[in-house]
Parts: sequence; C-alpha cells; structure tokens
Amino acid sequence: MIKIVKPDKEKNCDNCKSQDDVKLIIFGDTGAENASLALCKGCRNHLCDVLLAETFELDT
Repeated sequence: MIKIVKPDKEKNCDNCKSQDDVKLIIFGDTGAENASLALCKGCRNHLCDVLLAETFELDT
C-alpha cells in the first residue's frame, strides 16, 4: 500500500532539496519499519513518468 500525504512540518525534497509542494510518500502499512520519501511536485511527476514508462515499456 502506498499513501501520499502532506507532511506535518516543512520538508525539503529528498531528491533535489526543493520545497515546492513537498508530499510524503509512505510505502507499506503503518508501523515503525515504514519506508517514506519526501518528494516535491517536479520529482513526483518525473517518478510517475518513469514508472509508467517501465510498466508499459515505453521509450523515454
């Protein structure tokens, strides 16, 4: 399960350090072992493009 939530406090993007509309992407169910990633709007869009390309074997 993947959840995308607004962080409780201001965070920087884990990828590019931007603060542009950063959201927290949480992988797995609730618990201490959760993996999470803070991504800004641009990095989230890029990640979606990459995942779609991989899923559908598109040329990028």
